[in-house]
Amino acid sequence: MNISTGFETMKNALLEKENIEKNKKSRMVVYVASKLNDINIVNSIRNMNYMNRLCFLVLKKGHFPYCPAYNNFLLLCDDYGHERILIESRIAELSFRFIPMCDAMLIGTESNNVLKEIEIANIYNIKIFGKVDDIPDAD
Repeated sequence: MNISTGFETMKNALLEKENIEKNKKSRMVVYVASKLNDINIVNSIRNMNYMNRLCFLVLKKGHFPYCPAYNNFLLLCDDYGHERILIESRIAELSFRFIPMCDAMLIGTESNNVLKEIEIANIYNIKIFGKVDDIPDAD
């Protein structure tokens, strides 16, 4: 490799890093908060599908969605019986831990957990959007 080829490689790497930094500034990680759990498993699955749709719409706007509903698929793996409430609380805690790492939050439908998610988002000064249309498109 000669000096000019090495210089071009380094220049291209710096330009790529600059593009990545620019995209970091315009693209947000959006936590999608909405009601998940229901006594009826069919309703829980509907809620998960609704959140998945919200995530798709966030992605179409050029942002990166984080969907706590994906954690809830753990509940579909087995019948936990009397342990279900314990497992659900651990899944909620796992989801809550991701909130400070996000740039924004999108609210779907409300529940007790969503109110807790909003409370955590407010502590960390995370932008909260009430509908997908309120989220600006990424550059």
